[in-house]
Parts: sequence; structure tokens; C-alpha cells
Amino acid sequence: MGQGGAYDLLSLMPSTTKALAQVLAGNARASGQLVHARNILAQAERMVDDRQIDRLIPADREDFLEQFARLKLTLADADLLDGVEEAEEAAAAEAKPRATVPPARLRELALSLAGELAADAQRKADAAQEPRIEPVYPHQEHGLPPKPPVTEEVEDSADDTPRAGAAHKQPRLRLKRKADLADAER
Repeated sequence: MGQGGAYDLLSLMPSTTKALAQVLAGNARASGQLVHARNILAQAERMVDDRQIDRLIPADREDFLEQFARLKLTLADADLLDGVEEAEEAAAAEAKPRATVPPARLRELALSLAGELAADAQRKADAAQEPRIEPVYPHQEHGLPPKPPVTEEVEDSADDTPRAGAAHKQPRLRLKRKADLADAER
């Protein structure tokens, strides 16, 4: 990276620092800001070590060093916060002892659950064996099929004069033989 690289990095450092600060403040979700900030910091450190910033004009060199310091401090805060969170998680994991249930209590719970399951299965079996009572309608007593619904058929005609018998025509019933009824029930 030449002199243009230092200016490029100078333009990236403020936005990188701001994005990382937003994550640390809880105003934004972390989605790679920490890694990006570490990469920018590593590039800036190489430029400082290689004395490439000495080629910048004094005002830009001062701005570069200021942005470099801000980024370094923000990353230090992030590392400190990350270390505190890890310590809190570890302390919380150690502080929560696992509850131990004595074997006798486990056996008692298992037997009670098994008893409930067996009782439910028995109730279902009893319900399946009970005879179902279905209503019997008068037309079914003689083995006849259910009555079809009564429908009204109206003939359309060019003139609006009703014809005799056309307004209430009932559907035609067909008698079935007993053999046909027996086949239909199977």
C-alpha cells in the first residue's frame, strides 16, 4: 500500500469505529463488525510500523493517528466487554447446580405415568367395545334406503303462465330388490 492506501484506510477508520461502537452500545446487531474492525486495525498498525504515515501531510497524519487511537480504544472496550460476558456466562453455568432426583422418586413418577397411560388405553378399549346405538327411522325398519330430499322443479317457459302439475313435480322413486340392498350394505 502506498500513500493512497493510507488515505483509503483513513476514510475507513471512522465508519468502522462508529459501527463497532453501535454494536457495543446495543443499538445494532453484531454481524462481523468486530472482525472487520480488527482487520482495519491490523492494516493501520502495519502502516504505522512501516512509517508510511510519515508521507502524509501533517494534518492528515494527525487525523490518521487520532482515528487509529479511537479504533484501538473501541476494540479494547469490545475485548473487555467480551471477556466480562464470558466470565459471567461461566459463573452462571457454575452457579446453577444440576438438580438431582433420587432414584426412588424417578421410579414413582415413571409408575404413575405408566398407570395413567394404561388407564387411557383401557378407556379407549372399553369405548371401542361398547355397541353404538344409531337412530332408526321408520323408512329404515323395512330395509328401505333413506328418503331422497324433496326438490322442486320449475319449468322455464316463454310465457309466465304456470302449467298444471309442473310447479311441484316430485322425483321418481325406483324400487330396489332385497338382493341389491344386501349388496349395497357390504
